[in-house]
Amino acid sequence: MLAMPLDQIHERANQLVRKINQHSLESFTVETTASESAVGGGSAPTSALPTVAIAITSRRFTANQIADNLRQWRLPIIVRIMEERVLMDLRTVDPADEIEIERALQSLAASQSV
Repeated sequence: MLAMPLDQIHERANQLVRKINQHSLESFTVETTASESAVGGGSAPTSALPTVAIAITSRRFTANQIADNLRQWRLPIIVRIMEERVLMDLRTVDPADEIEIERALQSLAASQSV
């Protein structure tokens, strides 16, 4: 997935945002945003690769609450927080696992508390 072209990642991100928003998850604002992927640690610690991330915000949940919930999902969803938004880099997500992102957000939206 590291070699996936940026336009493919952008299309995947747009499709996933549409799917999430179709479920009327009013608890969240979900959109795409330009970002960078870290290429590696030891061999390329400062190298970055342009990517498109899914950005998630909420009036109901803090960024930390969303991130903690996603990281603790049955299939951990790795995210980072930047400027009070939860960012998910689709360059690091297998397309087959995207359904788990939808399920995790639906579960969080349906919960009474975190």
